[in-house]
Amino acid sequence: MARLTKRRQADTKAIQHLWAAIEIIRNQKQIANIDRITKYMSRVHGMHPKETTRQLSLAVKDGLIVETLTVGCKGSKAGIEQEGYWLPGDEISIKKKHSNKQEMGTYLRFIVSRMKERAIDLNKKGKDSKHPMYRRLVHSAVDVPTIQE
Repeated sequence: MARLTKRRQADTKAIQHLWAAIEIIRNQKQIANIDRITKYMSRVHGMHPKETTRQLSLAVKDGLIVETLTVGCKGSKAGIEQEGYWLPGDEISIKKKHSNKQEMGTYLRFIVSRMKERAIDLNKKGKDSKHPMYRRLVHSAVDVPTIQE
């Protein structure tokens, strides 16, 4: 009986180049969108942008690259949805950590104690009320005993 083989539509060498491009773009903490990938491919591998988009779409069909809609959070593309590309094993998995009330209380006590320590340190450093620009620089002085309560 003949085994069924799965034929890939995309070129294997192009896929390896696309994987490298996506990995490099993602290492720069950027969304690997079509513009960045085509610029990288034309600059490094000399591939035409139309060929890059064709190979990218074939790779998505083959399941070798994952296509997602991603919202930009920094720079000029903040808040704009873009088509982002990921390597198959790199999908974001957000795990919610469920903590009980006792653990949350412990965390909060630690945070508040650190805030108090920082406030005491800040109060020691900044007794510059005699500074000529004090009224302009300090909006309202913080009283450390008030914070400790």
